[in-house]
Amino acid sequence: MLANKIINKSVNKDKINISSIRGGNLVGEHSVLFFEKNESIEITHRAYSRDIYIEGALRAAKFIITKKSGFYRQLY
Repeated sequence: MLANKIINKSVNKDKINISSIRGGNLVGEHSVLFFEKNESIEITHRAYSRDIYIEGALRAAKFIITKKSGFYRQLY
């Protein structure tokens, strides 16, 4: 089952294809698709306003401003 392969991270990384399409009135649409012979899984995020990106940038700036150099992960 495809979902089990994704969860167990056993997807064949040598066969990953990436594509990009721009168009329409959407500010941002991002999809991740996983295909198998008899099934597929799609996860999609759609942004209808750039405000969401501004909010995220400000939240990230407030989070990182007092941190020392390094790698961090934001959890909400």
